[in-house]
Amino acid sequence: MNGPQLGETRLPGILSLSFNDIKSFDLAFALDQEHIYVSTGSACNATDIKPSHVLCAIKQTDIKQTGTIRVSFGIQNKLEDIEYIAEKIEEIYLSHRS
Repeated sequence: MNGPQLGETRLPGILSLSFNDIKSFDLAFALDQEHIYVSTGSACNATDIKPSHVLCAIKQTDIKQTGTIRVSFGIQNKLEDIEYIAEKIEEIYLSHRS
């Protein structure tokens, strides 16, 4: 999980996650196939292919080998959605690594 600890300056409803040994695009595409829509960059740099200046600033290690996605939650989401999304991310990540 990228960013400040919960309760500090973290914005509610936005979660940045990084995973080793999987490309952001591959993870986002696989999630899209499950009807889970995530972003591979910040909202202000969604079309930029360079490593995120935010991830560089927080000293995210091995950025080029790390897949980072941004998940945004809104009022329409339910707690069950979080469990489903977490399960699918884990499933996709583990299947990609095997």
